[in-house]
Amino acid sequence: MVDEKEKLPLDTRLLSNAIIELNISRRNVSLYPKGHPSVQQSINRAFDYLNKLFELRPLITLAIARDTLIIDDQTIDEKNPVFKEFALSNSRLNIAYITYKKGLTIDELYNFHRLITSGEEFYCNEKIKDTLVKKNISHIEIGCIDYDAFSFKETDEGATPEENLWQRYIYGLLKGSLLKDETQGLLEGIPPSKVAEIINQIPDEELDEKGYDRVITGYLKGTREQIFSSEDMDRLFSMINSLRPELRRQFLSSTVRVLDSDREKLKRSLKDISVDTIINLLDALNKEQLTIPETLKSIMDKFSSLKLDIDMLKQAGSEESLVLDDILLSDELKSIFQKGSYNEFVSDEYKQEIQKLIRAKRKHLPKSKLEELTKDFSEPVLYGKLCSLMLELSDQNCIERKNLKKYIARLKEQSTVLLETGQYSELSRIVSTIDEMFSAHPDSEELKEAYEYFHCSEFIEKVMSSLRLIGRLFRSEAFKLIESYGNSIIPYLLDSLIKEESSSSRKFLIALILYFGKEGVDEAVKLLGDSRWFVKRNMLYILSEAGYEEVVPYVKPYCRHENAKVRIEAIKCLLKFNDPYGIEALRELLYDEDHEIAHQAILLAGAYRVKELVPDLLKLLRKKGFSGYDILNKSPIIKTLGQIADPRAIEGFKEILKLKSVLFKSALDSIKEEVIRTLANFSYEDVSGLIEIGMKSKNPKISRVAKEVKLRFERGIYDGK
Repeated sequence: MVDEKEKLPLDTRLLSNAIIELNISRRNVSLYPKGHPSVQQSINRAFDYLNKLFELRPLITLAIARDTLIIDDQTIDEKNPVFKEFALSNSRLNIAYITYKKGLTIDELYNFHRLITSGEEFYCNEKIKDTLVKKNISHIEIGCIDYDAFSFKETDEGATPEENLWQRYIYGLLKGSLLKDETQGLLEGIPPSKVAEIINQIPDEELDEKGYDRVITGYLKGTREQIFSSEDMDRLFSMINSLRPELRRQFLSSTVRVLDSDREKLKRSLKDISVDTIINLLDALNKEQLTIPETLKSIMDKFSSLKLDIDMLKQAGSEESLVLDDILLSDELKSIFQKGSYNEFVSDEYKQEIQKLIRAKRKHLPKSKLEELTKDFSEPVLYGKLCSLMLELSDQNCIERKNLKKYIARLKEQSTVLLETGQYSELSRIVSTIDEMFSAHPDSEELKEAYEYFHCSEFIEKVMSSLRLIGRLFRSEAFKLIESYGNSIIPYLLDSLIKEESSSSRKFLIALILYFGKEGVDEAVKLLGDSRWFVKRNMLYILSEAGYEEVVPYVKPYCRHENAKVRIEAIKCLLKFNDPYGIEALRELLYDEDHEIAHQAILLAGAYRVKELVPDLLKLLRKKGFSGYDILNKSPIIKTLGQIADPRAIEGFKEILKLKSVLFKSALDSIKEEVIRTLANFSYEDVSGLIEIGMKSKNPKISRVAKEVKLRFERGIYDGK
């Protein structure tokens, strides 16, 4: 991959928007010719976002792992379908990474999209460099999977060019079929969780001790041949901890073998490795009850043999009592620590029971049960349960005044975790509990401070950030949380809506605002005077969705706003109430010189079935066209007239079916077919003659559609409809 540059932090939202626009522009380039409005607009948006990213760093490198995008060794929202599509589209071309460089031009970006959508697959890194030069692309670099680096001793049946580099590398490492030693450094670039995920999917019969040893050696070799570091060991532990339980034991056993095989290297490495890392290793080995060779143990003991200092266990302010992990130890246990008299306190029978447990064979839980237990004991779930328990103590008035401050401090800690994990119901209970406690004891300084903390702007901004990021994944719980705050949270929701760039997050925030009904609408009306067009648009959308007819006077002034999006949103709001002013404003848009605006007006007339505009639509339908494009543009008008299903449209349809053209026959046949399809929305008595005309058409497609429409009517009559 490209040489690593100084890495400045990237704006996550900005990066997400850039990837989304890159994916849209890539798709548009594959569908439309150069110069098409959809291509030009999407390319410009992607280009703008990339330039904003270049302000943070000169190079943006996206690594691709099948359906996952990675930047700076961090995966990017693996559940996002757009990111998956972008990753897969490049992965199928054998692209391992893409680097966008500062100085990139719009033409280069277009040429690159044209190249990767041409259907060509890339295998040779040298060849693709030449291709990029020929296409005048100097500010984008791509790296491809080098399949020459791999050689499999077994058959390659089933292997496809699209197989991910990581999977092939790790499988080859386990099987011992890699030919080039330098590829071993790739382990440093693969997140440990991904390595474990790939290994977990490999059948047990394809794994053996030599394979385990090769993976362990790969981690402990790193970039330095002489020693390995704490970081190397920590990455190894992270990978091992993500493995299936049965594999975890095998890989830990392999770790012991690898460390024992090169004791000199271990001695040199231990000088730079932290004591905590060694203790973690010994603890993991003890949990799996693995035997450590005496020589290896003696080496590590020099770095981990910390003697327990009895003075460390003494309770503050007491010479007699001992405390360990906040637990007051009895005199008997104190004697064990002080004298080491283990045998005096543990009977032979108890020792035998312990030995039985050690020798007993463990039964492996079914995968589904293991996943269930893992979920139940995950950190977020445990935090949620702890929070519930603490709130129950509050309900039972079990908290003494002297412990109240500590109790509140723990609730604050819990609230941060709950926001990060989307456990809004529990956070709602915390807010409500503090409110109730403060209401019952308004003189308590501790409760007053807690109340102010959970209602201050800083904390509510944290709530807003969480809702914008993950709130829509926990909708029902999010509604409970905003309910606990009441109307006071509406201004914060509106402010977050104004800042939000993601359309899906905007819709979710609007749903939260609409939850407050009239109160939310009143706050939205106040913001209609904001000078920013997108704020006006969002507020008009809220007023439209809320359904309160009394907002009509506030909406009317924006039906002729200079911004088309504001105009459209205001007109939609008035159409919901069948307001004549909105209908008149929509009529004006039908004749707008901007074809895009006129097209939207036509669609709105159909969506809201505005019968008052049928004469205008027929006028547009009868307008003569001078090209095939003009004729095809009548298709939306036909669809809209079909949606309205006003009998006045039938005469216009008859005129279309009688038209003839030599130059634009294909376009004319297309709108005739559309006319026949829309007849299904009218009564059979009104359109039976037009259906007969369609059935007699020389165009087989029109004739077939007409027969289908007639059959639908016949079935409807037969069914008594």
